Amino acid sequence: MIANSEPEKNWYENVPFVRRPSRQKPLVSIGVTTYNMQDKIGETIDSLVNQRGVDPREFEVVFVDDSSKDDTVGVLDWNMSRLGNARVVVNNQNKGAYASKNRALEESEAPLLMIIDGDDLYCENTVAETLKFMGKNPGIKYSYSKHMRIDEDSNITVFRPSYDFSRESLLHMNYVVAVESFYRDIFNEIGGFDDVHVEDYDFVLRASEVLRDNQFGLNPMFLYKYRDTNGSKSDEVSVSRTSGCKVIEGSLSRLEGISKDVFSVGRRGPAGHTYYVHSREAADASFEEERERNYALDVSRARPKYSRARA
Repeated sequence: MIANSEPEKNWYENVPFVRRPSRQKPLVSIGVTTYNMQDKIGETIDSLVNQRGVDPREFEVVFVDDSSKDDTVGVLDWNMSRLGNARVVVNNQNKGAYASKNRALEESEAPLLMIIDGDDLYCENTVAETLKFMGKNPGIKYSYSKHMRIDEDSNITVFRPSYDFSRESLLHMNYVVAVESFYRDIFNEIGGFDDVHVEDYDFVLRASEVLRDNQFGLNPMFLYKYRDTNGSKSDEVSVSRTSGCKVIEGSLSRLEGISKDVFSVGRRGPAGHTYYVHSREAADASFEEERERNYALDVSRARPKYSRARA
């Protein structure tokens, strides 16, 4: 069994980045996006209410509902009194996940930003450990953690690893997927999330265009529970792969000034993420030969260990 350590009591006293709980302005803003999640959002709120090792006044939560057709907003309103610093914003029409994420973070006020989908869960020490990690690593501007997959009933199905950051490896697969935290100036500089199917992948790729590799940091703890659902993007494999290829092409063009054809290898890697591989010249090898060669190179670069949860 993989267990997270208990956050140190009053760890913030000796960390320059962190203001003490007596200060009014929050340290971190958490954006929560919802759409037709009346049956799941209550559990997400529970995970925020039950945060340990951090004063509730030190984080704010901004919920943005994307014009749900069910009673998601009613559930949100009923639960707001349980959180010390939270509010609900409702889009007047359905605008998509990227727009809701942008609105949540734009309407928040803390210098450090985090995002969680309205059907996913934080662990009890997620906020405290994220603040601690960022406070003890002042050179890091964008952090991410390992995560767990959960089913519809919130049972853990698998523990997912992650990788130390490099832009080169990010161009082959997105492993920056859980408890992402980044500073507001980064969000503002790259212009927030874009209207693409894989908006999270696109966002971190664009962040890698303005940050150095050593300004990203992997928090080695399991701090996020990602829900696999029948209607989630994770099931829309073909659309996600196509969108992934396009955002990689865009990033290569912007930063390196090169134009490359990008394709998906059509397999899932050891970390559970689809590989996206930029091709060489078409004359170098056939499509199939190149795909197999690049897949082998990616896997040999890092083969992390991961544990499947036991029943």
